[in-house]
Amino acid sequence: YCEIRKILNLFKTIGVVLSIFAIYEVFSGSYIIQNEYLGIMYNGSRVIRAMVFSGSFLTFGTIMAMISVVSFYDFYTNTSKLNLICLIINVVGLLMSSSRGPLVAFVISAIVIYVYIGGRVNLLKVFKVILIMFIIGMLLAILGTTLSRNNSTIAFYSNTGRIDCWLYSIEKFKEKTNWIFGIGPAATGARAKANWGGFVTESGLLKRFLELGAVVAVVYYMFFFSTVHAGLRKARKEGNQYIALALGIVICILIEDTILQITEELSVTFLLWMFICMLLRKEKQNDERI
Repeated sequence: YCEIRKILNLFKTIGVVLSIFAIYEVFSGSYIIQNEYLGIMYNGSRVIRAMVFSGSFLTFGTIMAMISVVSFYDFYTNTSKLNLICLIINVVGLLMSSSRGPLVAFVISAIVIYVYIGGRVNLLKVFKVILIMFIIGMLLAILGTTLSRNNSTIAFYSNTGRIDCWLYSIEKFKEKTNWIFGIGPAATGARAKANWGGFVTESGLLKRFLELGAVVAVVYYMFFFSTVHAGLRKARKEGNQYIALALGIVICILIEDTILQITEELSVTFLLWMFICMLLRKEKQNDERI
């Protein structure tokens, strides 16, 4: 067993460290772990999107979104200066990835937590904190653009390539009997593209419907949502104090997985089911173990 509070504090601490490294990557224009990826060319400049140890700025953005949700939950339930500092730093780290999907997922998850817990903190106060985080993040992004040594920049640019992938996947889904039987598990995704000429759907939702067919995909989501629903009912009945946090994390991942097939990343899938287990855990008086 491990105490949930210790896990959450560890998440926040890791997030602060990752955020510091992310700020360094944007400011310096170079990655901590060197690989073949050199950034994205946009309007004649090299776009640096922080990814630190994740190997992908998309994965890094999703992980930082989840850590930011944890930080928001802690600040919301305990408005200490330390929790506020952790929240601001972790959201800035999220902004350094320049990933819009995780940012939207974080904001929606934070709103869900606020609505679910209800009125513990003044809404205007929460809005001011979010506004301050956004302003700080944007100032750091501008400063990183100015100081970069390699003509790099950070930008939330339009991603028409992802939309093309969505449209192509929808067309493949409508072909022949694909909508009934699918084209087979693991037929899409980064590994499929690299190893046997597959393609990426850029959406976990489209990936499941295209690979499994409509019937099996619906069964998959029924199983998933019934598990989450059972957890929510159980947590409500037993007074699980972490229900809002777990629900926020699940929503955060589901939003990002709809936009991008992020659950292909094992670390994200592990965190998803870990927080679902937090919903299903047996709640006992003064027991914070999981």
